Amino acid sequence: LYDSSAMRFAELRAVAGGNTALQGSSTSSTDTFETMLARNIELYNFGKDYIHTKVTELESDYSGQHIKDGNSSGELDAWFLHLAEGIDESSRAEFDILVANDLLVGEVVIVHGTGLTQAELSALGDVGGSLAWSPTSNLLLYGDTTDIATAKAEGVNIMIGPDWGPSGSKSSMHELKTADWWDDNVLGDVFTDYELVQAITTNIVDAIGWSEHTGRIQEGLAADLVVLDTFRSDPYRNVIDAIDPDVRLVVVGGLAIYGDVDIMQAMDDEVEIIQGVGFTKATDITYDGVPEAQ
Repeated sequence: LYDSSAMRFAELRAVAGGNTALQGSSTSSTDTFETMLARNIELYNFGKDYIHTKVTELESDYSGQHIKDGNSSGELDAWFLHLAEGIDESSRAEFDILVANDLLVGEVVIVHGTGLTQAELSALGDVGGSLAWSPTSNLLLYGDTTDIATAKAEGVNIMIGPDWGPSGSKSSMHELKTADWWDDNVLGDVFTDYELVQAITTNIVDAIGWSEHTGRIQEGLAADLVVLDTFRSDPYRNVIDAIDPDVRLVVVGGLAIYGDVDIMQAMDDEVEIIQGVGFTKATDITYDGVPEAQ
């Protein structure tokens, strides 16, 4: 698939599960901005581009000068760093490099952190760092996952999201179910339903510097919204138990981009019908783009 086609597929799959933003874009080219459905976290958003990523192994000679410069100048909102994904000592030791190279900053978002112990998680919590937890992928690849209970106890800001396509779930809402199962059956219910839902919503926007722009239903913030069918009396349990057919509407920046056919057609007659397994939805990608928008 071309970059734009792959992006559309990945975004629509995630949007169908209620995502309004994604991290891990397949391209940095602004040529594909016009094809976007959801926000791409590491690209331009809200007039700035202060989020960085590093997926490759953190080696001892990595200076990360742009991270240090951004941290000192205030032009760093978040640094998504794939670190300590494995469960062996060499994976854990990557954190030592992070510290030795003066890169343990409050804006860091450690993706995985599967090999980290209490000592590392305590240090991460002390600087106000975050951890992106992907239990589905961890369990499939390693048979174990991050010590998320200790991360919580040490004050780490916890986010939940799927890993890459081959071993991750297709949306944050799906990943939330694995996290909930692990919490109930392995951890002994360390997290409340509210805390789990925070990990796919407000914890993320707070970690990436978007809290002044979106992430909450509040006057003056961008309307990035998900409307779910109601089938549980507790709203947070309702989110955890919801599946794709329960997503009634997804709105990004005030624009309805996906949802039930009747709702979408009531707002725009130029929608594309999408047939799922046992359910039908509609998407709208016909809104006018803004050339060179940031």
